[in-house]
Amino acid sequence: MSTKTTATGALVGAALIFGAVGPALAALSSHDGHAAGALELSLNQGRKWETDEPLRQGMAAIRKAITQSLGAVHNATYTPAQYASLTATLEQQVDGIVRNCRLPPEADAQLHLILVDIFEGIDGLKSDGGRVSGAMRVLQALDAYGALFDHPGWEPVGH
Repeated sequence: MSTKTTATGALVGAALIFGAVGPALAALSSHDGHAAGALELSLNQGRKWETDEPLRQGMAAIRKAITQSLGAVHNATYTPAQYASLTATLEQQVDGIVRNCRLPPEADAQLHLILVDIFEGIDGLKSDGGRVSGAMRVLQALDAYGALFDHPGWEPVGH
């Protein structure tokens, strides 16, 4: 079995374990460029990883969607329909990133670790008892993205 296949299988398996669903998961499993040995988040030899426009657009949209919902999530005023809309938006953005982002293999592997964290957060947002922690998980993933990826103008979400 190739290292690429092993890395892809591990990422897809993690996404399945943490409840990832929909087109984003299908795209994740078929996305090219997975690198070997990326078991934990890290910088690119002390520098941030490069990004491309589809990645920047998708992550900015994820950030906007989750930060706009935070007050309602914390105050427990979001309806089930609003949570469904939020999770659909987040899944759609992750799907777009996976389908359109073209990073070098090592950067791609790092990104997929962050996307798995976002999937965990989405899963939490879908459960009555895990909505606040799900939102926090997405925010933590966004902060990790900002710390590790070169996205001009990105500021920590800091929640």
